[in-house]
Order: sequence, then C-alpha cells, then structure tokens
Amino acid sequence: MGVAIVLIAAGCGGVGKSGAGGVQGGAPTASATTAGLRVTYSRVALTIPSANRGASLSGRRTLVLPQGWSAEVWARVPKARLEAWAPGGDLLVSAPARGEVIELIPRANRSEPPGKRTLASGLTNPQGLAFDRLDGHEVLYVAESDQLDRYAWVHGRLGARAVVIGHLPDTGPAGSDVHRQKNVVVGADHTIYVDIGSASNAIPQASSRGLPRASVIALRPNGSDVHVFATGVRNGDGLAFAPDGA
Repeated sequence: MGVAIVLIAAGCGGVGKSGAGGVQGGAPTASATTAGLRVTYSRVALTIPSANRGASLSGRRTLVLPQGWSAEVWARVPKARLEAWAPGGDLLVSAPARGEVIELIPRANRSEPPGKRTLASGLTNPQGLAFDRLDGHEVLYVAESDQLDRYAWVHGRLGARAVVIGHLPDTGPAGSDVHRQKNVVVGADHTIYVDIGSASNAIPQASSRGLPRASVIALRPNGSDVHVFATGVRNGDGLAFAPDGA
C-alpha cells in the first residue's frame, strides 16, 4: 500500500535546519529560464525526522530542487492527493481513496510532526480543495468525483454543506473511468472552475448534463451559469491561477 507524504520545501538561502538537506556534490544538475529568470536546480537530500521515518522512508532519499532550497518530510498522510492552506494556517489534505479530508495542525515547534484530524469522511473521491470568502464569510469548496460541495468554514471547523453542482460526469457506462477525480479553483470574482478529466487515455467523450470530458467548466457560487471554459484538457489536476490572473 502506498504512503503519501507532505513535504515542506524552503527557499531560504541555506540548507535545512538539520543540515541534511545540503546540495550533494555542489554541482547543479539542470537549469531553466522562466520569465527571464534563470533557475538552477540541484539534487538535495531529503530531511526525514525520526518521527516520520519508516517503510518507504527508512533510507536516504533525494530530490531535485531549485539551488539553495531544502526539503523535509513534515507529515505522513496515507493516500494524500491535493492540499490547501486554511485561513488560520492549518493545511488541509484530500485523500480520495479514503473518502476523507484531513487537517494538519502545525505545532508551536515546527520541527515536530503536526497534529492531525479528519475533517470530513464518507465522501466520494474528494480531491480538489479551495477556499473563498462569500458575503463576509469563509467557505471551503470540496470537489468530489460526482459533485462540488461548499462548506461554511467557521473558526476552523466545517459548518453546513451545500451541493453547488451535482451529477458531474463520473464513471463511464462500464462503471470504470480513468479520470474520475476533480480539481477546483476559485477566481478573484468568485467564479468557480472545475476540471472534468477524460474518460480514457485517448478519446474524450460527452457525458451527463451535456458537459464534455477533458474539459474545464466554470460556474457561479450559486451553481448558475454553468459553461465550458476550456476543452482538450485531458486531466486538469493542479489547476492554479498565475499572479496575473491567468
């Protein structure tokens, strides 16, 4: 059984606090240019605190990161998928295979593993998580494979749930599907964007509600104005807005 981990990557000028995250050999392994900024990458050792060691993390592991960065295993969450920072500073993690959303609560001593509690359970493949502020109140969107939910977020606790849109394309006619899980992001104008992955690795197909597979749909917070925003997106995991709003 696979075990997912939550990594903390630090971009400060040095290595991690333990010193185990130093650049190996001192030589960069690759470089790239993004928006005129040249980024150099190096292979670094992954820092694994004793409380997070075991199983696949028993031995030495390395990662390729921008030079000067370090990485540390902060938490272990079985079947983890996507994350979202809560307004109060906790980290929410979705676990679709377990039907759960987990909350990781940082300790006063950040070197210790965080506290952990289950926020929601019994969901259908929950994956995408996104916060927004509506009418002066914080809300959390959770994308299940067949619907999009919105929860009131009250003092770090989940409140009432509302289904923003249901009956999203999920399993295929045969009961199986390659890309069931959904992601969600929210724009500055509160427009919600949800990806609908392709049903196979080769052929996008129309499904329920007239929504095509391999697409990104957009809708308003009340579930109205549902329309196709983009097509040809085979599996839009990791949707995010760029600083310029794109």
